[in-house]
Amino acid sequence: MLRRLLVFLVTVTALEVGMVCILPIMAGDGSYANPVQHRDGDWVVTSTESVENTTIILNGNLIVESGGILSLTSVILRMDQSTTGAYQILANPGSSLMISKSTIEPLQEGYQFGISVKGANFALTESTLSGPGIPPSIYALTISDTNGATLKSNSINYANAIMLSNSTNAMISDNTITSIGPDFPSTAIWLDDSHNNTITNNRLYRHSVSVMLRNSWDNYIGYNELTLGRDPNGICIMWSSGNNVVAYNHISMHQGYEGQG
Repeated sequence: MLRRLLVFLVTVTALEVGMVCILPIMAGDGSYANPVQHRDGDWVVTSTESVENTTIILNGNLIVESGGILSLTSVILRMDQSTTGAYQILANPGSSLMISKSTIEPLQEGYQFGISVKGANFALTESTLSGPGIPPSIYALTISDTNGATLKSNSINYANAIMLSNSTNAMISDNTITSIGPDFPSTAIWLDDSHNNTITNNRLYRHSVSVMLRNSWDNYIGYNELTLGRDPNGICIMWSSGNNVVAYNHISMHQGYEGQG
């Protein structure tokens, strides 16, 4: 009996959303699994919230405001795009967003969403992002004006995956980033005016450009596995960049070409 009651013990703090419905769902053995929250309207975080072992269907934006701290652990967050088709996840300056062992995806097939982190404390670990980016020419995850972001051991499935802009000391490691198809022009990781970042041990599949640097200094790019797609360029270092170390990356193409860079 205790097991069945625990699924209803969900705490919602600093609620600024039109409606929240919490429903239990049945597991295959007839017992209750984790609850499903239906959130109608923007989910705005202004204080400290921690959500674990929950499925959330959000028909609105997720916004973490300055001073707000949101931790998602073992959460399935499905963005319901049926109303606008353009909801986003925003971590605004002075906020913290920590996502671990979670999945974030659109509720409807074919829809996309964007994640924007600006001047915030941010970590994404052991999680899956599926179908983000609005439109496909925009990056799924944009990190700007941020120091010390962590992206580790994630699976990201979209054409243009990660953009770092005016950001420093980020650790991007052990991720698998896959483009939507080998014939779609795309960039896995772009650093623009970003310095002292580490990109290592990642598997980047089917992108035109695996890593792009512009106006960026003192970055380390090493031990990555790069499989190139359409119009292949591998690792590109553009103007006004310097003191970047690129070493021990394995580069291959669908046609069978292989090399080291």
